[in-house]
Amino acid sequence: MWTEVARAFQHGNGYIYFMLGLGFIGTIVLIERFIMLQFIFNINFSKFLVNLKKIVKAEDFDRAITLCRSASKTSLPRISLRALEMAETDPSMVKGTLEEETIGFLPKIETRINILPALAVLILFTGILGTIDSLWSAFHALDVLDSTQKQVSIGHGVSSALTYTSLGLVICMFFLFAHQCLSGMAIKLTDHINHGVTVLSNLLVPAEVAMMPVAVASGAPSMDVPATEEPINIENATESIDEQGTLDEGLGDDDEFDDAAVDDIKDEEEII
Repeated sequence: MWTEVARAFQHGNGYIYFMLGLGFIGTIVLIERFIMLQFIFNINFSKFLVNLKKIVKAEDFDRAITLCRSASKTSLPRISLRALEMAETDPSMVKGTLEEETIGFLPKIETRINILPALAVLILFTGILGTIDSLWSAFHALDVLDSTQKQVSIGHGVSSALTYTSLGLVICMFFLFAHQCLSGMAIKLTDHINHGVTVLSNLLVPAEVAMMPVAVASGAPSMDVPATEEPINIENATESIDEQGTLDEGLGDDDEFDDAAVDDIKDEEEII
């Protein structure tokens, strides 16, 4: 197979050039993503969080900021640095800062990783198309050849045609395997980031800010808004009930009406 690939490359085959060009682009993406996930974004999260906990509990924010800057300029140390700077100025905004920085960073982990499956499928389809084109050329050449040369031409044409599909399959399998490895690294890194953000939230977010959504969700009155309803005066309420009862009794005594008045009302209705 590799001999046929080298021969097709020397002859300037367009399908081979296109497949190798896509393979080169995919390899660059693979190397760049591996370096970012393994060496740039990835740190010793356990050691970093343990040291940060000790320093924050000692309320030495300057030393904590120095630790974040020395650990890394991105990933969890950058998120921690923004949260610590906000904790010194406005502690009530620490939670919002953590959410904002985390949402802004997490998409960077999976950037360009999904290009690899697309390139793999495109390379495979290009190889299949090259095989079909080569088979057409081989079968069309049979019309101008003698019977003794047809078998040799068919054998050479089929072997050359399968080279494209074979090369496409090899590159496709390599890129799919690399995509699975990078996806696993990205998921693991995302879990570390989420865990670190949770630890920072427990350390830096004030208790009243953390409990505010719970109080609102449960229907409890806010601590900052005073109650506007006045307490009920039991004596006034009792007097109102007594007055209402007296009024009802007064109305109940006048159940009988004058018969003459009733006859007058009936006469007026008949006239109308």
